[in-house]
Formats: sequence, structure tokens, C-alpha cells
Amino acid sequence: MRVAMVEDSLEQAEELRQFFARYARENGMECMISHYLEAYRFLDEYRSDYDVVLLDIELPEMNGMRAAERLREKDRDVIIVFVTNMRQYAVAGYSVSALDYIVKPINYFEFEKLMKKVRRVTDARRERDVVLKNAGSVQRISSSQIRYVEVYHHKLIFHMESGMLESWGSLKEVEDMVPKAMFFRCNNCFLVNFKYVDAIEKEEVVLGADRLRISHLRKKDFMREFTQYLGKMR
Repeated sequence: MRVAMVEDSLEQAEELRQFFARYARENGMECMISHYLEAYRFLDEYRSDYDVVLLDIELPEMNGMRAAERLREKDRDVIIVFVTNMRQYAVAGYSVSALDYIVKPINYFEFEKLMKKVRRVTDARRERDVVLKNAGSVQRISSSQIRYVEVYHHKLIFHMESGMLESWGSLKEVEDMVPKAMFFRCNNCFLVNFKYVDAIEKEEVVLGADRLRISHLRKKDFMREFTQYLGKMR
């Protein structure tokens, strides 16, 4: 697990390091931790390769809430956990889709409960490869990079973060390869990755500039699965 801690107290940061080390030891895993004393440097050096970010609310110069807002502009998916002295400060965390908060002074029992919640989310996001087949070639792509898949003129069009790819096959074959908790059809022609859904407006799914129609027959099931997905991400 790749962790970033933004914490101006060296004593608190060291205690969290020890908690992570204990949790990793007891659960047979490895934690790689980067520690930042202030938010500006963390944001300037940020790369989208962390699983979870622990943000102290009361940071110098830029507080944790503002840092989380800036972080969300760079990365919509990384797990954010606030570290705070007062519970009421953490309530605003829902505006930046924070997973949870932990209150100082931190004890290991509360930390362990938090980590179990973090692990549930990271396990749900576990990537799977999708195989694209074309004439004489096979290509593997990560399912997490797929925004949605479209059937068009008997071909599959994969709408990716970085562009589009074409392949032969059926949506059913793709459904069997991707995580079922993350993908669902909004109609017979589109398989949508919930990760990239910005909104559901009337009969349409909004993914950035793209709007996909939700069929009347699938809308109830689509809404149910999307709601379950959001619940797992909290």
C-alpha cells in the first residue's frame, strides 16, 4: 500500500508510521510511506500513484481541507482520510469525497478499524486486464483506464482516459473480464465504468463531455448498482 502523510507534527507522523508498520506486519503486507510537513510541497510533487492520503486538517499556510480540494483537481480517485483534533472539522470532508477521518490522539484500535475500511475500498478497486483482439494482434489494457465500452457497427470501441481503441468481440465477453462491482450496462450498446460517472441526469449518464442514454428497462438496476458502488467507496 502506497501512503502519503501530510502532517506537520513529527511526533504524530512517527506514531502513524509505527501504526502502519504494525498493521503491515500483522496482515502480511507492505506499506510504503511518504511524509510531507506542509501541503504546498505535497501538491507540487504529487503523482497519482498513492492508494491513500492522510491529511492533517490543521496544517500551516494551507489547511488540510483546502489541500484536499486542490488534490481532487489532480486526482478524483485517491482515498483521502483526514486527521483532526476535532470531529466537527471532518464533517466537511464529504465535499471532497473523503473516505473517513480519525481523531487525535490516535489509538491503534481506531487506526486498525480505519485500515480495514481502506482495504475494502482498495480491494474493490483491484484492477483486471482486458484483452483486445484485432486481426493478427492481441493487446492487454487495464480495466481501470476504461471509461466506457461501446458497440458500433459490430465492433467494440473502448473509450479510454487517453483516447479510443477498437476490438472485435461482444460486450458480454468484456463484462466477464472486468470487475462486476465497477461496470454495468446503461443500455444494450454501452458498458459504463462507474468510476468515471459524474452525474445521472434524467435518462442520461454523464461522463465528462459524454452523455449516454439509459434505457428505461435498465435504469432501475443501473441506479441500484451505482448506489452500491458509491457505498463501497465510502
